[in-house]
Amino acid sequence: SSHMGAKGVLVEGVQDLYRTLGLEKPDISVLDESFLQQISEMATKNLAAELLQRLIEDEVKARSRKNVVQAKEFTKKLEEAINKYRNRALTTVQVIEELIQLAREINEAKPPEGLTDEEFAFYQALVQNESAVRELGHPALRALAHDLTDELRKSATINWQTRKSARAEMMAMITVSLARH
Repeated sequence: SSHMGAKGVLVEGVQDLYRTLGLEKPDISVLDESFLQQISEMATKNLAAELLQRLIEDEVKARSRKNVVQAKEFTKKLEEAINKYRNRALTTVQVIEELIQLAREINEAKPPEGLTDEEFAFYQALVQNESAVRELGHPALRALAHDLTDELRKSATINWQTRKSARAEMMAMITVSLARH
């Protein structure tokens, strides 16, 4: 079938896909504009769609190590597009359009000036808490994200996913930071 779930039937991996299509291999971590253009102009539309799907999956996976909030959002958007495609609610050409749009969105979702990846991840997690945003406004949240990341970096010993005491320590830090802001 020309449908996306036929993983591996068309091509073993992304690498072979490039070879099959005769495309220059781009830096996958940046789904750059000229490459997206190349993909959208490919004759074999179902392969183009599959290639985009895989590239976006790879990019989102790479980012999820640094920014879970963002990765979840992008994964959801990707899955929605793919499901519509599988259910024939979108043509191949339309799904390519949607995926290219998503790739652009992912490209734009890099940390703003002055925030590292980790700070940006914190910032986004904080921004998701709407009451905090209403109370503090964004500049304060940015400062808070900055502070927290700083604190965490200083106490690199905190493996706060696993240890209760570490969580308590982190909560204490956050409380102090919040008081400061």
